[in-house]
Amino acid sequence: MRYVKKLAAIAVSALSVLSALFVSAENISNGVSPETVAAEIPYSSFYAGNGAELSQDVFDGISAAAYKNETGYIEAEFDIKTEGDYVVSVKYYPLEGKGRDIEFGLSIDGSPVGEESSNYSLPRTWKDDFAERKQDAQGNELRSSQSEVYKWKTVTLRSFEAISDSYSTVSLSEGRHTIRVEAFREPFAIAAFYIHSPETVEEYKRPAEKNNTVFSEKFEAENTYEKTQSTLYPTYDRTNASTSPNDPVKIRLNTIGKENWKTPGQSISWEITVPAAGYYCLGFKARQNFVRGISTNRRLYVNGEVPFSQALEISFPYSLNWYTKKFANDDGEPYLVYLNKGSNILTFEVVIGQIADSIKTIQSAVAELNGLYREIIMITGVSPDIYRDYYLEEEIPDFTERFTRLADTLENEAKEIRRLMENNGGETSTIDEIVYQMRDIAKKPETVTERLDRFKSNISTLSSWALNMVEQPLELDYIIVSGDSTLPDVEAGFIESLVYGVKGFIASFTEDYNSVGSANESDGAGVNLTVWVSNGRDQAQILKNLI
Repeated sequence: MRYVKKLAAIAVSALSVLSALFVSAENISNGVSPETVAAEIPYSSFYAGNGAELSQDVFDGISAAAYKNETGYIEAEFDIKTEGDYVVSVKYYPLEGKGRDIEFGLSIDGSPVGEESSNYSLPRTWKDDFAERKQDAQGNELRSSQSEVYKWKTVTLRSFEAISDSYSTVSLSEGRHTIRVEAFREPFAIAAFYIHSPETVEEYKRPAEKNNTVFSEKFEAENTYEKTQSTLYPTYDRTNASTSPNDPVKIRLNTIGKENWKTPGQSISWEITVPAAGYYCLGFKARQNFVRGISTNRRLYVNGEVPFSQALEISFPYSLNWYTKKFANDDGEPYLVYLNKGSNILTFEVVIGQIADSIKTIQSAVAELNGLYREIIMITGVSPDIYRDYYLEEEIPDFTERFTRLADTLENEAKEIRRLMENNGGETSTIDEIVYQMRDIAKKPETVTERLDRFKSNISTLSSWALNMVEQPLELDYIIVSGDSTLPDVEAGFIESLVYGVKGFIASFTEDYNSVGSANESDGAGVNLTVWVSNGRDQAQILKNLI
């Protein structure tokens, strides 16, 4: 029976080789061009091993193989005609599970795809259950519940553990190879994997034709089309008269993002409607007051594609106040983005940006420092005698040279990070402190014993700092689409701000901000409950919905 299965797998693999010669454009979307595909690995090529459950079915009109359990592996063979570096894309359909992202391991010929990790994540798609904002009995807007959208997606793989915005690449020689997929979390269906050359994004070229449409429209950012996580729900800001919409007294869900929208790979999409096809200017009313002194970054997709290389990384500087970010070059000349007549989908994806290389280098240095610390305590123990000289420079090979080299590395990265910042504040003080300590240890190795605890603490602090720098929070109020380069001022006038503040001050004496419900609320129940909770308003609202 085992030989029959093997022969069947070989026959299927032979068919997959033939099918790779005729890549169907209907099966590829979202930036994977058929002409770049070196091998298509259809679902029918895969066979299950080690207890994996693989069954063929039709999902949303497309035949696929459903990988339903979180054990075992599936494998398939494919041929490469030309040696080179390739990326891997997958066309998948999320199956009903626990609502978490799909995670799996991927290897080719037993080696991981990508330099840093072989673990990958496929996002699910979510949307608000109701577009119209509902209100409670007190007139405060209620957050919509989220529902998952089950649909086919094609994604080029990038490890969620890698500190990089680039896709994972793999070097493949000419000939036959074996791809293995190991599911870690959540079920999904596979239509095909694609081994293809990395897509190139062209530089921006100003279009010769001009948009003659007189059009300027504001699209509220909280009214999303789709999102990759259910936690990307609308939020509110009642501190500024310029937010749209606003109310000095009642809660209006008028922004989106904040700390919920900071993990690389998270994305939010909006449906943008324009009256005519043509080139438009884009502006974003934003606030980035979460990571001091550093710009956070987003990647722009228009109808599923990055329009040009300048859209790969759009930076939003740190500011305590709201501002309009015009999508433009350093001279203020706007980038013109082509939009189709009618509906268009704009997507913002969280990316790390230019600081990624520095963070990667720092994390590598942290790994070396941890190794150096372990070598030290192997000799001194975790509680060394501070009055004893352990002669570490003699016991540990290249002791002073390693400290000096790592100090130089960290100092250079600190300079690069300060260059990328808007100011030269204390954001790199963590690096500066450990660099000073390492240089001093290199000069006086005998002092290690009395500062070993501080050295360990500095390594831990530096590691945490590097992880925090990966986060890219941002808050959006609305998106502006305009037929010309003029964008409205986001600042509220003095009189408007004064009236807004006075109304809020007066309401503070009459409005009950601690209540999330009312005895007058007509919900069909005959009993009213009074519940005291020590958590915030959002948690209290969730509890009320459950009751």
